[in-house]
Amino acid sequence: MHADTVYTAPYDVLVVGSGIAGCTAAISAAQAGARVVLASYGPLFSGSSFYKGTWGLGLIAPLNEADEKDLEQTILSVGCQVADPHLVHTFVHAIQSSITWLEHECHTKLRHASASAALQRDYLPCFDHKHRRWYGLEHDALIQSFRTLFKKLGITTLPHHSLLDLIESHNCIAGALLYDHNSHIPKSIQAPAVVLATGGFGGLFCPTLTQPEVLSTAHAITLKHGCSLVNAEFIQLMPTIIHPVHGVVFNEKTFKYARITNKEGQVLTQATTTTLDARSEHGPFSCRLSDAKLDLEIAQQPSGTAFVTYTMPTQVPEFMQTYFEWLARTAQVTPQDTLEIALWPHASNGGIFIAEDGRCIGGPTGLYAAGEACGGVHGADRLGGLSSANALVFGRISGTTAALHARNIKQSPNATTSYMCAHTACCNASAHFTDNAASLHAQELIKTIRMYIQQSCVLNRSEETLAATAQKLNWLQQTAHDEAYTYDELPIHEQEQITLQEWNDCLARTNFQQNLLLEAQALVVAMRARTESRGSHYRKDFPHQLKACERIHRILLDKQGLRCIHLT
Repeated sequence: MHADTVYTAPYDVLVVGSGIAGCTAAISAAQAGARVVLASYGPLFSGSSFYKGTWGLGLIAPLNEADEKDLEQTILSVGCQVADPHLVHTFVHAIQSSITWLEHECHTKLRHASASAALQRDYLPCFDHKHRRWYGLEHDALIQSFRTLFKKLGITTLPHHSLLDLIESHNCIAGALLYDHNSHIPKSIQAPAVVLATGGFGGLFCPTLTQPEVLSTAHAITLKHGCSLVNAEFIQLMPTIIHPVHGVVFNEKTFKYARITNKEGQVLTQATTTTLDARSEHGPFSCRLSDAKLDLEIAQQPSGTAFVTYTMPTQVPEFMQTYFEWLARTAQVTPQDTLEIALWPHASNGGIFIAEDGRCIGGPTGLYAAGEACGGVHGADRLGGLSSANALVFGRISGTTAALHARNIKQSPNATTSYMCAHTACCNASAHFTDNAASLHAQELIKTIRMYIQQSCVLNRSEETLAATAQKLNWLQQTAHDEAYTYDELPIHEQEQITLQEWNDCLARTNFQQNLLLEAQALVVAMRARTESRGSHYRKDFPHQLKACERIHRILLDKQGLRCIHLT
């Protein structure tokens, strides 16, 4: 990028991402005495946590200390034994204290199930075998409490800034390079600790239930800095309303009152009363359950969709009534309308491999991750209400640990020099152009990458389709631009044809495309490595689960490229 880069005053902790995990990390770090800056590609309070296609988020917690052990075992069982037991233990033990913190220190008003409804079937968490403590996180309540604390704690916010790269000094975090999409200028943020709360892999797909500000490139950036990914192949696929409103989460609890037909009005073969009743117990697809045959039949329709009509009971359960009231209020859709649904990629169960203190294993000192960006807490399937719990727990842990690290570390005297060198290397690495059509070319490549991933990485995974996609992605990499320029090196007549803002936008977009490409390649490596079907990962060429594959897959990037190793 151009030399006119903005360098900010030093901070103690930089948080990237403004969903629940990012906001929680920023507040926790500030409460620990750190000077905190929070950057987000979207507006403040964005990402999947604040997805507009649902009323809010469910949140569960163990009933008591005795229930903690049961919840740990249930997470491991539902995760098909590929979650990290140590992370699971740390996670479960901290859920209730994190909820108490949210209610009493953040003054967030949580929704509680009424006493008469708390034990209703609809409040049973997805994939769970018993009731837990249930809470509802409503967007407006979260935003109100977080905004108040940001102001009180003096947290600096940088909305509409995307992460271009991390900056190291002697294998320690020195900060990060961001791109300001408002001013069209890169910004170098100095901070000895960085917390990544950037979301999951949803941005690799199109269409997706993920918010557009979830770029799905931070994983690739961390791979370049020595980190690894675990359980990346486990991506939730959720039934989604695409008509009469587009891209809204379908309430799986309503399956038991539904009639599911194809485009011609014929009831689907697998849409039996028994299967629909079982399917109403969980939102995401899981191949370990018998009702997976319904999802597969929907996906195999020529349009990839099915049609839903309801026969509702006189007394609608409380949980379901809340959903229909929200749907009518926000989208003018009622239970009398016919809904067209499809299975869309949603949340990620895996991500950056972290330690129990939120530290990114293998990465530079001072790098942490939280929320959907991190992996190891969940396995092949994830209990409903635990994504938001994970964001709270590891947001608090990583924010506090990052603040303590920043307090104890002394910046290297050569940090500024290393900072500048890293900045230049990052910029030149992204400056691959041969003509002024670079921006359009990068945009087309982004669309192509997403198309390839959508075609082979949803419910049609097989070695044949994944190998073909790997070849296509490698071809995109090999044919990428291979000449680096700076703005000042352009011929005068070309400088006159492109403004500095346009040039910076081109470079930022190309940087994004290159990271997205690496992330797509990593995802395909993970899906090819797991040659069985397990939970949310379905391989049509091997639709069964293998005992021999009961292990966590870890994706690394070294001199030989991306590779997979197994954790025992």
